[in-house]
Amino acid sequence: MADGGMSGDSSAAAPSTLPTAMGTASTPPSSTPSGSNWQCIICLDADECVLQKGCCCRGEAGSAHLQCLIELATHHTEQTGSMNAWRMCGVCKWHMGGEIALGLARARRARADTLPPEHTERLHSKSALCNALCSDGRYTEVETLEEEILEDHRRRSGDEHPNTLVAAGNLAITYRSLGKYEKAITIQRMIEAAYIRLLGESHTKTLDIQSSIAFTLSRQNKCTEAAALQRRVLEARTEIDGEFHPKTLLVRGNLARTLLNLGHYAESMELCNAVLAGRARVLGPEHPQTLVASSRVAEILSILGRFAEAETRERAVLAARIKVSGADHAFTHLAQTCLATTLRQQGRYAESEALMTPAVNGVSQTLGPEHPDTILAHARRLVLLHDQGELEAAEQLGHDLLATAASVWREDPAITMLLRAYLGRILLRRERPTEALALFEHSHAVLVESLGPHHTDVLVVGTGLGVTLTAVERHADAVVLLREAHAGLTKLFSNGHPQTLAAASGLGAALIELAASGGGAALAGGALVTMDEDPKVAAEGSKASDEHAAKRSRAECEDGQAQVVDPATLRAEGEQLLREAHAAQLELFGPGHVDSVQTTERCARYGCA
Repeated sequence: MADGGMSGDSSAAAPSTLPTAMGTASTPPSSTPSGSNWQCIICLDADECVLQKGCCCRGEAGSAHLQCLIELATHHTEQTGSMNAWRMCGVCKWHMGGEIALGLARARRARADTLPPEHTERLHSKSALCNALCSDGRYTEVETLEEEILEDHRRRSGDEHPNTLVAAGNLAITYRSLGKYEKAITIQRMIEAAYIRLLGESHTKTLDIQSSIAFTLSRQNKCTEAAALQRRVLEARTEIDGEFHPKTLLVRGNLARTLLNLGHYAESMELCNAVLAGRARVLGPEHPQTLVASSRVAEILSILGRFAEAETRERAVLAARIKVSGADHAFTHLAQTCLATTLRQQGRYAESEALMTPAVNGVSQTLGPEHPDTILAHARRLVLLHDQGELEAAEQLGHDLLATAASVWREDPAITMLLRAYLGRILLRRERPTEALALFEHSHAVLVESLGPHHTDVLVVGTGLGVTLTAVERHADAVVLLREAHAGLTKLFSNGHPQTLAAASGLGAALIELAASGGGAALAGGALVTMDEDPKVAAEGSKASDEHAAKRSRAECEDGQAQVVDPATLRAEGEQLLREAHAAQLELFGPGHVDSVQTTERCARYGCA
């Protein structure tokens, strides 16, 4: 949390559908390769059981015993007064990460406890431990420590001293990481007011905290408000620092992420490309922040269904990560999971599996099982298991992830709801539609409330809910929901986008089932009617409305009048949707992709192959 956590935020907001962002970890590998003959660079003993790596030195150059590093840091501090050896490698100058960083920070904290109560190192060591814990995803421990740090600064210096405001900003970021958004935004608004009063509205510190406020708003899914604030900050930053200043690029990147969450894909792509070009120019093409920007571009390409372009970019990012950070770095493992996801989306499951499993294991070993990036990496593997048909393993992983995610994001329902919905999809394929329906209905309701009815995630989950409603023979309800999802996804993307095609396939099947049941369909606005029913009475659209809707079909409202289409026309519409979706999926994915297989089965079932 350099600069007191007040310099903005480069990590992603709530991810779309299932997470594909690079994540926020910055932890080097934590152990040496099994069976190696490497020696500790300090004592020269070879003891692979306790040798660890905490920096980005290549090969055995970075291997050391934690206790040796602690003794070296202690000696260095006693000789020079500098604390650098406690936090960075003296050779590669990379900040330590993983278990090494945490071990050094705890040892530094224990050493500081022997100093007088008012010694500043007591506070500095506490802050260093917070940074190490934060990198390890241990936000609950960080929260307690940072609350103590803030109180210490308030007692020593007062509420509006610069150190107090920095400590408050760090605590706000931790609250946000824990999903405690109201607590975070309350503190950030207090800091903003203090900076405006002390420094003025145009001061860079004021702009920094406003950027952080906007990021918190985006995590609350108040993306319209967040984007408006980010635009103002971006304009001011550009005027003060110039177009290519790192903080200007940071704000532009955060705005791009917010626009992505709003579904403004073209503008988001334009901004991401501008950030990528700017960082490549200022920092170089292989700088970590440049690679993050390149990953963002790949993410948008993937969301848009431009998988070949996304794959090319992700392969370049992965090669750069290996070159810069090494094959065992957390960033490298996360880049592998992103590439594996893009391969999965193309139906290349064997290639995806070869990358995904070792990468997820690497992330888990490096960051720990409860780190947010570890959970997101496992979520990517969950989808792969589902698409490969390994449903029993997928279900078990889904339950495990839900339990962990509910703890990590207990006040941020979006990610947990997406996991619940995906578990529902798994249960549906395991022929347990009633259980799947409960998961889908709850997830859809929460997501609609938190994201709004037109958000991409809501429409995708709505597609799954519609397909599940068809499975439990609530065909009229299914048609209403799938029409909404299909129309929304077509508007956001195109008729040929993978998510739109999935909705079209589900809608086609629902229409055919509704026609076979003799049921009615939807008035404009979603109300369901039968020939002799009042539209208000039939608005709920239960299975009963299908049975009582003999010889009825889709009704459209024109000047308040319901117009009837017979079941044969309804079936013809469903068959056409299935044929078109099937042809497009075969062209896009080939016959082995899970979506192609599902639509092929539907076409065979309904005789429209």
